[in-house]
Amino acid sequence: MEDAKARMLVLMADRLQRDWVVLTLRRAGYEVQACTKPPEVEAILEQKRPTLLLVDSYLPGWDAFAWLERWREAGWLMGVGVIVLSALAFAPVVRRSAQLGALDFIVKPTTSDTLCQRVERALMKVWAPFPSMSVPWKNHETHFQTRE
Repeated sequence: MEDAKARMLVLMADRLQRDWVVLTLRRAGYEVQACTKPPEVEAILEQKRPTLLLVDSYLPGWDAFAWLERWREAGWLMGVGVIVLSALAFAPVVRRSAQLGALDFIVKPTTSDTLCQRVERALMKVWAPFPSMSVPWKNHETHFQTRE
């Protein structure tokens, strides 16, 4: 049986940051889809849920946390891990992320190594209830090496 590939959905308004995250995750072997606005995410969540949703806390013209709360209350994030990325590592922002069920909070800027390590850690949490499920990323040779 072939391993399932973890699906990532990235919600970031900034094109350069979004492209970097998408490229990094694709090189690590993940299936990645990107959005720039919360309504685009909603359309995807209604059809095919991702394994992980990576959300930038800063979305000009949108309240990322209000949308996360809306999706959680609607049940669209059931079984979906959430990682919040932000350049604003203030306690209230980190606390709000945790209150909304985010598995992790990544401070930007970050490195490819750190992003991939944190994604892997979040995947372990998402898949923890399913011990018989194989860990797909262990089969990929495109893994980023950690710095010594």
